[in-house]
Amino acid sequence: MGAFRLVYSHSRLNVEQMRVELREQFLPERCEHDDVEYDPDSMTGFWRGNLGTVFYEWDVEPDPETSSYVLRQRVRFSSGTIKRFALHVAIWLGFWAVLYRVQASRIAVADLNLFTILGATVAGVGLLLFGLYDALRLLDLEQYPDPLIDGRDVGFRYERYRPVRVLQWLDGLNKVGLAAAFVAADPGITFRLGVAYGTLAAAFLAVWFADGGERIVALMDRSAIGDLRRSGLGKRYVQYTWRLSIWILVAPLLTVAAPGLVRRYVAFEDASVVERFTAEAPHSVPMVDTLLSLALVAIAVTLFRNLSDEQFKMEYFDFERRETTWIGRLVDASAVAVSSALAYVALLKAAEVLLGVPVPFLPDSALDLPKTSVIAALLALYPLAGVAYQYRKRTRGIEAMLAKSTPDRIEISDPDGTTFEAPFRVLDAAEHDATSVRFDGEDHVIVTRGLVEDPAVGDRELAAIVAHERGHVANGDTRLCNRILLASSALLVGQNVLYDVVDFYEREFRADEYAADAVGSEAVKDALRVLRESDDAGDTSRSFGPNFGPGFALADRAPRLTQPFELFFGGFAVSEAHPSFDERIDRLSSGGESPSDSGAGSARSSRAEP
Repeated sequence: MGAFRLVYSHSRLNVEQMRVELREQFLPERCEHDDVEYDPDSMTGFWRGNLGTVFYEWDVEPDPETSSYVLRQRVRFSSGTIKRFALHVAIWLGFWAVLYRVQASRIAVADLNLFTILGATVAGVGLLLFGLYDALRLLDLEQYPDPLIDGRDVGFRYERYRPVRVLQWLDGLNKVGLAAAFVAADPGITFRLGVAYGTLAAAFLAVWFADGGERIVALMDRSAIGDLRRSGLGKRYVQYTWRLSIWILVAPLLTVAAPGLVRRYVAFEDASVVERFTAEAPHSVPMVDTLLSLALVAIAVTLFRNLSDEQFKMEYFDFERRETTWIGRLVDASAVAVSSALAYVALLKAAEVLLGVPVPFLPDSALDLPKTSVIAALLALYPLAGVAYQYRKRTRGIEAMLAKSTPDRIEISDPDGTTFEAPFRVLDAAEHDATSVRFDGEDHVIVTRGLVEDPAVGDRELAAIVAHERGHVANGDTRLCNRILLASSALLVGQNVLYDVVDFYEREFRADEYAADAVGSEAVKDALRVLRESDDAGDTSRSFGPNFGPGFALADRAPRLTQPFELFFGGFAVSEAHPSFDERIDRLSSGGESPSDSGAGSARSSRAEP
């Protein structure tokens, strides 16, 4: 292992399998699936790829807190890999050096035509350098297999720490600093910011190389860094909203910023050349318009293909439930606000392009690009189309469920006189599922026929299931889902993104407590055990609002996620929005017996025949 001392990632997964099963069954199966050469005696493995050889270490230890085992994994690279990251930092420093040189000596240009040629040359060199940087991107999870992530369906509480994450944060600050230095056009500021980035990056690489990243991993493990992470869908929606809107916003923004920046960076022999160029706008450039429009079509195809293939790039740790603090909620709210602002501004600009409706606070472009503008405007309509899609889908889905269901009623009585009585609807479906929805001002509890007719579901268990769904109604969860839909439509932010921000875990526990008060905690626990043993319990593809099955198997949901609007507007939470059945049973057990449990020995029921 001496050559492989650089820790790239340190991850852990809580599993309920025994130590021997993990060593002799789980790891061999996952490694064989991922083409990792596994040695069961040392619990190590190798994977050989185009980027070099990756070394894996695993160890298992008991976790008294959860009565399970913790499977730890370290992914290591050779010490020479640090050169790749050093080159990454060097390329960024090259950008700083070029910017400083340009600012230190303003470029002398005779006329605007020469300036145009010079600008095209600089842009070409910049694209070349950016392409070089992109080719030397940091090693990413998608480029080597991770048996723990691929096998997470057998465990819970997955965590992963990567020292390279620190360098990625520095890169984010570095990009902000570059943009600020470019606008300021002050070589002194550029020099100081560039030196600051280089110093911090070099210090990080030195610490990482010194002990292979052990201290960095330990620090990340003890800190609350996860609270600063945006929700998985919130982060992706900001990215996609930005990519969808930048094409229609960049031209007017550049029109405003360009004259000032040109004066700061270029010394014209004729000082009035910029004013003349601006006064004569918009300038017709048909060849540029054609080329840009073709490029934008290619980008649009790639973008929407990525939207459809998103499940293949989802990293699980981005979608697991977080213990959200006020900082995390502030970060999530900021992501929603940024997405909404981008979507609205782009939509207003699209209305100007497609319908001729003027937008007072957005300037016209200095260049006449009709083809490019139309394509960019059509791209900007994606959030509006998504909002229409989710409203139509939800409305039709609930209408179909109500049309295919029939009224029923459950009533049980205990010897002590405690009675629970509630109406519900039986949906003609074989799955084991139950849900509660609010539609047209009325609340409905819907239970599938497969669950009602299951011999294992007696009157008390059915009453517990109905009472749990009534708990969602009483606690305002059905209203919350409708409000999320309205907020999503108003903000032009996908409802899935908003679902990802809401903590449905506690709402499920509260619904269980409501049911325990109504029919007794033993009846609720028995119902949960029946659902746990069911092969098709909690089908998220049929659920609405907070009614999600425990966990979300991305591979099983691939057919649904690959539909154009499903990822952001489909009406479900990708993150773990629902506690497991075992967690719910444990919570009920630790909370003590409900008063109505005293009559658990006998029950008199009045249940309508389906």
